[in-house]
Amino acid sequence: MFFSAVHPGPSRLVVTWGQALRRQLRSLLLPAVLFLFAAYFGWQATQGSRGLHAYAERRKEEKAAVAELAAAKSDQAVWQRRVAALRGDHLDLDVLDERVRAMLNLSRPADIIVPYGQGGKLF
Repeated sequence: MFFSAVHPGPSRLVVTWGQALRRQLRSLLLPAVLFLFAAYFGWQATQGSRGLHAYAERRKEEKAAVAELAAAKSDQAVWQRRVAALRGDHLDLDVLDERVRAMLNLSRPADIIVPYGQGGKLF
């Protein structure tokens, strides 16, 4: 009983401090939530799957794909010229005969053969 007489309950000062603290926390809650919201969208704008870093990576991939496309088109042009040279109306029979004999290592009886060393191959 003696103990309860000494401490009758919370003082008015403690209650006022608690209310002031709650009021301050409530006033800081909305700015803190808005700050976190802005920080989330800022992070996503730079680091997210559609952010600035991902955009730079996609640009690198696009440049590599364009370079690969240019190489493929030049390779296609080479093959189109080779195929066009094999058509009957464009075909030079003398060049074709010379090329076939060189690749198959054949010759005519009247041909003059000049031997090359191992390092000096023609084709």
